[in-house]
Amino acid sequence: MAAFYRDELTEFDIGQIAESGQCFRILPCGEGTWEAAAFGKRLMISMDDRRIVFSCSQDEFDDIWRSYFDLDTDYGAFIRSIDPEDKYLLSAAKAGSGIRILRQDTWEMMVTFVISQNNNIPRIRGIVNALCEKLGRDGAFPEPEILCTADLSGFRMGYRDVYVSGLARSVAEGELSPEMFEALTDQDARKLLLSLKGIGPKVADCILLFGLHRLDYMPMDTWMKKIIKEQYGGHFPTERYRGYNGVMQQYLFNYARNQLAVADAD
Repeated sequence: MAAFYRDELTEFDIGQIAESGQCFRILPCGEGTWEAAAFGKRLMISMDDRRIVFSCSQDEFDDIWRSYFDLDTDYGAFIRSIDPEDKYLLSAAKAGSGIRILRQDTWEMMVTFVISQNNNIPRIRGIVNALCEKLGRDGAFPEPEILCTADLSGFRMGYRDVYVSGLARSVAEGELSPEMFEALTDQDARKLLLSLKGIGPKVADCILLFGLHRLDYMPMDTWMKKIIKEQYGGHFPTERYRGYNGVMQQYLFNYARNQLAVADAD
């Protein structure tokens, strides 16, 4: 198994990643243990104060999971670049320092974030995992050819099932390919996404950030709009964090959600 001491693998917390809103198939399965599913593989991850253990061979870890968890990117450098006068962002980054932007499957992210519209994380997670269990091969995320012909009415997607079916049909019939985005600039990739039914600006930016790993995109939902209005007078300093604004978004989003959870508990 692949195992690391905490000082060997910094800025990594699987619990924070699982709850960050960027993925829906990393699930807790006991104290200090999570299961991740991606690219047709399943992985158990356990953490304690000393070590992080990935239950796979070193070869599988190097071939799949090192890239998936973006472990070769220095997130400490992102945190060190934060304006020392920005106490709010510094606190957010400190609280969420274990978050990394995963390198996820583009097709899965396209469908997942179409489903995410006007939805909440537990419900999205339930829908995505039900799709995998009932329509996926050996629990993998279902292929476009399966989704475009399947009856999706029983998966509690509501109006979104039409968008998912249409998107799957476009890919299955060769009109659209997740791979075509790789050769496009950020702006052209966003333009193409916005041309698809069911994908608006926020969903497009989520797909760009979480599916295409375009780290400069900063999805704007009600949480982020509220933060930027209240903490930054309506203008976040995107120029300072050019190239990785999406990382800052994850810190801020995580921080705001956790603050609300604490307030609700009180």
